[in-house]
Amino acid sequence: MIEGLNPPTTEDALKGLINTLRERGAKIKEDMLAEPYCEGDWCLMIINKHQVEVLKNAGIDIKCHWRSLHNHCIVYIARKAMELLELNHTPDSLTISATGGVDRISLLGSLAKLLDAVRLSHVGAVGFSVCIRKGEEGCLRHLVGEYDDEYGAFIIEVERKDGYDVIGVLPRRIARVYDPYLSEMYYVAWDESGRILTYSKNLDSFLMALKDASGGLYGVSELKYTIFIGRAFKRITMPLSAGLNEDGTLSDPYGILDTANHGIDDLINIYNWINKYYGLNARYAWLNVVFIIAKIITPIVRKRNQEFIDHIIWNRGSGSEGKTTLFNEVGKRLLGVYEVDPYLVVISGSVNTQPQLRELVNLNRLPLIIDEQHLSLTRLAEMLHASAVGQNWVGIHASRYGSGSWVGFRNFRGIIVSTNMPFKRYFDEVYGTIGGWKAIIRRFIELAWANETLPEEAFDNLPYIRGQVYGLLMDLMRDENVRSQLLSSGNLLELSELLMEALGSKYPKFKPIADQTIAWLRELASEKASELKGEGVIREELRLADYARQYCGSRVNGYCMLRAVLEHGERDNEVAFTEGRDDNLEEVRLGIDAVLSKLFNSNASLQSIVEGDTTLKVSEDALEAFRLIAMRLSSGQTRIVFKPGTMIVPGRPSRLLGVEIGTYSKGGEKYKGYSIRIDKFLRWLFLGEEPQ
Repeated sequence: MIEGLNPPTTEDALKGLINTLRERGAKIKEDMLAEPYCEGDWCLMIINKHQVEVLKNAGIDIKCHWRSLHNHCIVYIARKAMELLELNHTPDSLTISATGGVDRISLLGSLAKLLDAVRLSHVGAVGFSVCIRKGEEGCLRHLVGEYDDEYGAFIIEVERKDGYDVIGVLPRRIARVYDPYLSEMYYVAWDESGRILTYSKNLDSFLMALKDASGGLYGVSELKYTIFIGRAFKRITMPLSAGLNEDGTLSDPYGILDTANHGIDDLINIYNWINKYYGLNARYAWLNVVFIIAKIITPIVRKRNQEFIDHIIWNRGSGSEGKTTLFNEVGKRLLGVYEVDPYLVVISGSVNTQPQLRELVNLNRLPLIIDEQHLSLTRLAEMLHASAVGQNWVGIHASRYGSGSWVGFRNFRGIIVSTNMPFKRYFDEVYGTIGGWKAIIRRFIELAWANETLPEEAFDNLPYIRGQVYGLLMDLMRDENVRSQLLSSGNLLELSELLMEALGSKYPKFKPIADQTIAWLRELASEKASELKGEGVIREELRLADYARQYCGSRVNGYCMLRAVLEHGERDNEVAFTEGRDDNLEEVRLGIDAVLSKLFNSNASLQSIVEGDTTLKVSEDALEAFRLIAMRLSSGQTRIVFKPGTMIVPGRPSRLLGVEIGTYSKGGEKYKGYSIRIDKFLRWLFLGEEPQ
């Protein structure tokens, strides 16, 4: 509101208002307001019924509480709103407001952002008049395009014998757009709120879709004139696909994403909530949050570096661990798609075909979280494989007639998968069809969740999240040094580590969390490096680290894994220890001593280590593990039997470490398992040699 300019309810008040306006410099002719009058952030303006329709089409409800002499609406409008909505003032006489009320028009931040990106000086159509039929005496018929205030639109008219007929009504905001990320030209139409109505590479398809997209408000009835209509559109360059841009801005065609920086507290709240409720799975839950945030940035890096590896995160669990809760209650809120998800960020349900996934990875540049995926993943293998590296064509929809009209699909989006399928099973099923084993391994990171149910209290005490995470990242990207470091990364793990370093540096209270996260990321990087060297290909069959983590915490290593299995495995029903019917106990002892000799590069034996008859110093975990082995051997137990369907062996493979599944009995109870001699197990665990 403008101070001292209240809607008049009496003749005297009206005269006073007119005099005040004149004294303040408003353009008043008798009692007519000839132009909008502005003070500070607000303006007094008169709009006609067609301008009211423009506002309603922008989602702004106008009641017209105060009307001018010729029944137009007198409104107070924020100066910024008047500029962005690009309304035309209608000169008319001021009158008394019957109720003393007045409409106040302002824009929410998201609406202002959308309209600012598509000002009519930037987009729109250029008026034209073209001859479409000539005769001996000159032009017999014209096609005319021009803006019309009555329609609040760009009108296409064709000349007839008795005048002009309207054959097209187009939105004011329309253009031919080149998207630098899609590397394509599109015809694009926006509604009065600045949101995209529709877009297409083909003009005829675009104009036909426009009618349905606008609910019949816009459209062209005679498509034979499209060759002339398309030439009128302004040509601009701007990203259409939703996502973070290299300059630190955010493309958001639907206007639902928040660019305000809400600070670091949301991430701290999420981390604390995860630590409180996720138990053994807290590490993987938090890393998923980090990867979701990092995958907002990866499309920019992939565009620059065609060899960037945007690892597909393979979350594997049996259910009820809280993966879906994490994606829905945390991921969706951070990404701004909790209430509505037009960008298809979280897909809860099976994606069954490669064309479906091809469309999804090409849709925009926001993360793609595919939840509840199971056997269908093997059918998607080729597209998953192609989607993880660089930014390339990953699919072609061939033209129907001849060449030149194909539709291409690019891998813009970073993918996170949630499934109950062990990656080893997926690997075995797709190996040989999509490339060598290293090509597959380097694209995926499996996070094997512990079989632990998320407690009900977690749902009742969800973390407080003020807003979306985009503003936080946009501020980081505006820092040239940080931006340069992030864009120089070679894969998702490196990018995530650099992101944590940047956030820890900018927000000191987040640094302890950042440091812990970096330690976890480096552990993953080390595991991935071992896999690629071939050290972890066989070990993939046993999830010893996942099982041992509940007892070892952050010190997971071969000795602690061995100790956990020996000390707790039988009680947890993960393994059983038995006497090998045909095993030679002394041969097993000698086999163990041979492993220890290679492992410590000395003449140490199991007995000498356990009894302390050696100068060799070993860790507490190693000493306890070897002591437990000695106890098993003294009881005649020479074999360890791994049971299927457990945390260590989640599935039921026909073979494990070269051993076929068998049926065993202990205490009168039969069970299935994979029986491996202890010395051969140690040779596999510590020396990386496959049991024979």
